[in-house]
Amino acid sequence: MKGEKIGNLDPSKLHYMSLSFIEDVEFGKARLECALTDYWLDKKFEMPGLAFKADAPQLTQAEMDRVPGAAIASGAVDRLKLEVCAREGARIIIKPDEDRHWKAQGGTITEEYQALKDDHEKNYEKLLANIMQRRQGSSRSHTQGEEDGADPMPIQDDRNPTEALVEFENLDKLKETETIAEQVPSEIQDVEVIRCESGKLFLLAKKDKSLTKHLQIGGFGTGGYVATTDPGPGVKWNVTSDKSLVQVDDSTLRADAASVSVMTLYKLLVALEKTKRITTHKVSYLDVKRKEESEEELDGFEVTVRSPQIFKPMKNPSGKEEKASGKNVFSRCMDSLESSPALVVCFRFRFEKIGGTLKVQKPYVVLSRAIQLTKDKPLQALFIPCHS
Repeated sequence: MKGEKIGNLDPSKLHYMSLSFIEDVEFGKARLECALTDYWLDKKFEMPGLAFKADAPQLTQAEMDRVPGAAIASGAVDRLKLEVCAREGARIIIKPDEDRHWKAQGGTITEEYQALKDDHEKNYEKLLANIMQRRQGSSRSHTQGEEDGADPMPIQDDRNPTEALVEFENLDKLKETETIAEQVPSEIQDVEVIRCESGKLFLLAKKDKSLTKHLQIGGFGTGGYVATTDPGPGVKWNVTSDKSLVQVDDSTLRADAASVSVMTLYKLLVALEKTKRITTHKVSYLDVKRKEESEEELDGFEVTVRSPQIFKPMKNPSGKEEKASGKNVFSRCMDSLESSPALVVCFRFRFEKIGGTLKVQKPYVVLSRAIQLTKDKPLQALFIPCHS
């Protein structure tokens, strides 16, 4: 830098002035660094080959895709693959089943596990919080209409940026344009399902909530399976390949489990082969067999619908009318769910030890994507008219 000036600053003179009467090289060094920092922050720093630039270089999507974990760091946290842990909102928690398992071991194993758990809760549990807040902040653009409460606000879908969910400022704003047919508690604490006479459906939270992908919202109530030739509406069967999403009663796979999980049919079948030593798969209404080995095709199963069925909501055998709730609200929206940008139907299965059969239970409605609910702001999750 000898002989070079930065603006009106002559570094050589600054260095000389700093050291002329004080025999402390660190003082001069610190003063020079402070002066240079001020020039940098004021965006006046210029010298041959180096100048202040406020704009960061832009990476192409192809370049980003080559960086491990880039999508997750950019906010697509649903792509994070977890095994022993699970995501609960912005927290990474140890799965309850795993927690119970290791606590039950006793002795030094439990002590070592507890030490690891304490370290996880202290240093790792909340690492996603900043990423998710940054993502939510960047996805919400405050327009003049939003500030005035005049227009609903779009929230971008992580899977498809062109598809948005509509959020109203409050329930009163929703009532200005919609007539509410029913408002019932969902199967998520502090979250309600609002069905409008127009057929639109909204989710309303009593407090800010981060809902994870595949979280169960509700169901279709009492019903049974009938042939597709049966007249009347019903829930269409959507388990047609090993890539289809299904829900499984975990207690039928592991004795210490008391939850349900959502996974592909392929993953469920493989899990049965490993844990139950199943070699031939028997599945309700389906014929399933392993694909023949081929270098051109990945491992998987050939799935054929043996007996096409629909789930048809029916009256309670006692003759009593079911009370409207999240457990049956979707029976009024069966035909519309296929078009929902946020909801998907999952058929629940349980493994029956007798006969080694995967037996289908009832279908349920789960989230097809993670969404953020803001306290008292209805978020539209269904667009097409429902059955009244």
